[in-house]
This record gives sequence, structure tokens and C-alpha cells, in this order.
Amino acid sequence: MGELRLLALFVATALAGCTREPPASERVDGWALAREALTSGEHCFARRRDYCLDDPAFVDAAIQPRLDELYGGEMPKRRVHAEAVVRAAAETYKRAQMRRENLAKVEELVRERYENPRVSTGEEVLSVDMGVVPGKLEGASATLGLRMVKSEHAVHGEWKRSELERVLRDFDAKYPDKQVLRISVGVATDRGIREVVYRWLRRERRLVVQIGDEARSSRRMEGLDALLAPGVALDYAELSPCRITRLEAPPDEDPPKVCPPDVPPKAEAAPPASSLR
Repeated sequence: MGELRLLALFVATALAGCTREPPASERVDGWALAREALTSGEHCFARRRDYCLDDPAFVDAAIQPRLDELYGGEMPKRRVHAEAVVRAAAETYKRAQMRRENLAKVEELVRERYENPRVSTGEEVLSVDMGVVPGKLEGASATLGLRMVKSEHAVHGEWKRSELERVLRDFDAKYPDKQVLRISVGVATDRGIREVVYRWLRRERRLVVQIGDEARSSRRMEGLDALLAPGVALDYAELSPCRITRLEAPPDEDPPKVCPPDVPPKAEAAPPASSLR
């Protein structure tokens, strides 16, 4: 009997710790914390907030089961308990994304984001963020993540040339005063989504393509029309490697062996551009 009383006392103490009002320093709005955590991007396709399914009913349906299981359906007020709810809800949220009807919703978010790129302007630089190329998604049960298995806008891990040409011509015509046209795009590869940055350097009349910390350059051309002429190599593997530095390339060096560092746009981007289609 003594052991049973000790166990009952332990359980009662543990339950009291969960239900009593926590001190202000440990108190949190658990629902707000969980909803923000699930839709911040960490648990979404390509780890981007743009591709999160944020319908309140969908998000809350991922949170509620853990509350029903451990907390009588109510959200705990103590931060440590709310964070435990978030960890359980994240798994439920990711599994729900993998259902075919929800994959279709994410695919539509990717397509809409691509067709309405975000544009930001600086004194000399125009930055165009295309997001990820649209395509067909499937769930990866081992990681509970989403992967793109097919895209009409990617060929062998490269952005499709016709799409690159379309976007370059469109924004070059709209912003003839900008010296640098910067385009970033997420491209589907066998290893996941790879961000590629294309920069048309109008003053130097060349294209620089950067993946991570490595960059490659085209030859100097007479202009954009010459760069995009049939037969001119634009694939990353066919361009010449260049060292990223602020030093300028000698005018007679072609293709240049140095490339200027990339300067990503500020976080406060302008509203999305109208559809390019």
C-alpha cells in the first residue's frame, strides 16, 4: 500500500505541475506559438514560408491531437509544455502535407509564386526572386519532407534556357536604367532544391551564374541579344569559372577570371510583379 500511495502522490504532483498557473517568465500563448512554428517555413516545402499550408483549420488539426492526448484538449500555458506540443504537431503537419490533395495545394502555391516573382530595386541593381520552379511534388516518408520529382522548367538540374531568356528579356526591357539584373531561382535537382543566381552585368556585358560560393562567367558580349543568341552557351557547366572578388577584371581578359560578389536584396522587397505569362 505504501508504494501505491507514493505513486499516487508522484502522479498528483506531476499533474499539478502541468495544470497550475506558471510564473509569468514561463507563460506563453501556446496556440500562437504553435501556429507560427508550423507556418514559419521550417516544416514546409523547400523550407520556405511561401509554400506553407496556412489554412487555420489545417494547422489547428495538426496541433489538436497532442492536446487531446495529454492535456484534456486544452493548450498548456507553460512554455516547455507548449514547445513539446509543437514538436508533436510538426510531425502531424508534415504527414498531412504528404496527402495527394494537399500536395496539389502546395504545387499551386509554388506555381503562383513563380508566376508572380518578387521584385526589389536598388540604385543600380534590380533583383527578381522567382521562388522555386513549379513542378510535381511527392512526399518522402523517410524524412517527412516534400521533394520535386518533375518540372518542365528544369533540365538536368539547370533552369530551362527558354525560361531564363524570357525573364531576362522581360525585366531588361522594363528596367533599362539598372546596371545589374539579378535573378534568383530554386531549381529541382536529384539532391533537392538548389538556388541559382543569374546576374546580367550590363556595364561589363556578361552573364555571371552563381551557385553557393562558386561562380562562372560568360564571355563579354555586344549586348543581351548577343548573349541569348542560339549557340551561345549559358549552362553553368559550360561557363568559365571565376574567382569572386571586388577586384575588376582586366578589360582584355575574356572571359574574365574574376566576378563581383553577389549582393542579395534587402529583406523589404517590393510587392510581387504582375504575372509574366
